[in-house]
Amino acid sequence: MECVRQRIRGLVGLVVLALATGACSAAIETGASSASTPSTSTTVVDALSSSSTTTTEPPATTTTSMALVDRCLARADFGETADSPYALPFPPGDGYSIIQSYCNDDGSHENQLAYDFAMPLGSIVVAARGGAVVDVEEDVADDAHTRHLNYVVIEHDDGTAGFYAHLQHEGALVEVGDEVTQGQEIGLSGETGRTGGPVLHFSVYRTFPPIDDRDVPVVFSNSDGPFDARGGLREGAFYRALPYDTGD
Repeated sequence: MECVRQRIRGLVGLVVLALATGACSAAIETGASSASTPSTSTTVVDALSSSSTTTTEPPATTTTSMALVDRCLARADFGETADSPYALPFPPGDGYSIIQSYCNDDGSHENQLAYDFAMPLGSIVVAARGGAVVDVEEDVADDAHTRHLNYVVIEHDDGTAGFYAHLQHEGALVEVGDEVTQGQEIGLSGETGRTGGPVLHFSVYRTFPPIDDRDVPVVFSNSDGPFDARGGLREGAFYRALPYDTGD
């Protein structure tokens, strides 16, 4: 059993390493202004990994990036918020802005149905959906320039898995094996991994461990903010978590 667990953690580690070496790291390392809107480095496929060329043809990364965006948009089929089993990953009454939305061709979500919320350091992160905690990392020091990050993964009863990333050092409030309910506090937001500032990255995958191209389009039943033409959350918009609908 321990060998199986180590193998699973190894697979997750490969994904997390890819997540931590994404597009925004290039902006940070080249001296991008900290006053600009930060975007996280969470990208499953690093479109900037190709070597630059000296030819006059368009860089291969542009074509690669747009291909990833197209693949992402093909999966971006959002349903009605009232039917969603997910709530915003922060407590009712709290509100934060989206600094990077899904399928972002100008950030690090080219091929991710993910959201980045601008959350101050130490903000409470809650379970967007109940389930079992299957993986936790909280040993990474608070450093926005590290290649590693802290996270919590929660597996839901349908086999999907919620991924909460860039948590604070020792900021996990749950352990592997814990059963959590929707709205339960699970962590503290941070800026571990290559980010442009404090942020919470949230995404859902069809299976655990997470696999590229197998993410799930998510909307939130208690969101009060605007939606785009596809029904997803808008980049730059502010979203406040409404009280949970208990069905009473």
